[in-house]
Amino acid sequence: ICPSTYRGMGEAFLPLSDDDRGWIERWTHEGDRTIPMSVAHKVGDKLVVTEGPLKGHEAMIVRIKRRQSLAELEIHAGQLTIRTTAGKTVISKNNTDAPNLIAPQGIRAENGSKTWWNYGEYYFELADIQKICVGVASVDVQRRWSSDGVIKVTYKNDEFGKAVFKQFEALEAAPAPKAELGSQLASVSDQGGNRMVDTKTLSVNAQLSASLGYVYYASGNNESYELNLLVPGKEVPLDGAVDIVTTSGATLHLKQEKGQEAGRVTCYPDAEQLKRMAKGVSRMTLQTTSGTVNLTFPDKAFATTIDKLYNALQTAAIL
Repeated sequence: ICPSTYRGMGEAFLPLSDDDRGWIERWTHEGDRTIPMSVAHKVGDKLVVTEGPLKGHEAMIVRIKRRQSLAELEIHAGQLTIRTTAGKTVISKNNTDAPNLIAPQGIRAENGSKTWWNYGEYYFELADIQKICVGVASVDVQRRWSSDGVIKVTYKNDEFGKAVFKQFEALEAAPAPKAELGSQLASVSDQGGNRMVDTKTLSVNAQLSASLGYVYYASGNNESYELNLLVPGKEVPLDGAVDIVTTSGATLHLKQEKGQEAGRVTCYPDAEQLKRMAKGVSRMTLQTTSGTVNLTFPDKAFATTIDKLYNALQTAAIL
């Protein structure tokens, strides 16, 4: 018996009406007679289907089951009223942009070149993250600054899924912090679209204390970091060398940028230099007015302090 020709009513089969048969032909695949997957995203509180058989038929969706990536439908097919489920792809809302659309964040200079770049922050449930880790064939993102309106990126070797899996593994393995990272912040202020963040000053050892500052510049859409070192009884002149040797053997060459206060050193490392410091620092050399001062950190005390302060800043950083 062909399922597109007859329908069951109790223990008997009755011929389908022309309306019933037409609906089934339009909505299902010949052979398995299943409703194909649809793709949807949220715009505010509204669900919009962008691909698949449910496009333009959002009113049929009565409930979304995010964990199973299913949409519960109420279908009026000819003389039949059917309540069933259909598959949909994993969707998420961009939480940095109210209309759920990515907009260009400006031009960012990198190595002398200028490139357009975008930023979007998305929240997924654990079940959806686990599905992404299994494998991703493509990612579609709606945008409001292009005529086609959609960015589509395909992955031949599942590069995206593998990258998310690595991040997920790292988070799963990370020990829970003993204190909130943000508790190391001293101040956060916003002025004219710029954001300024300062951490508390933490003691590294009897010879050294450190704090970090962060500034986001809205006009150029860039950021800078400030490393403040307190070295009691020592004076590092303006442009005085500050060399930091990592445990991997690399030397980060910084310098005194202010030289206005005795015992205080202000440098401007970039984010990558701070990350390298956080991984491990064996010693630091300061060029003071009275000669070279060498500070050693056999117990990684300096790296631990920088790691704690840098991660605290990230709770309030823009980029």
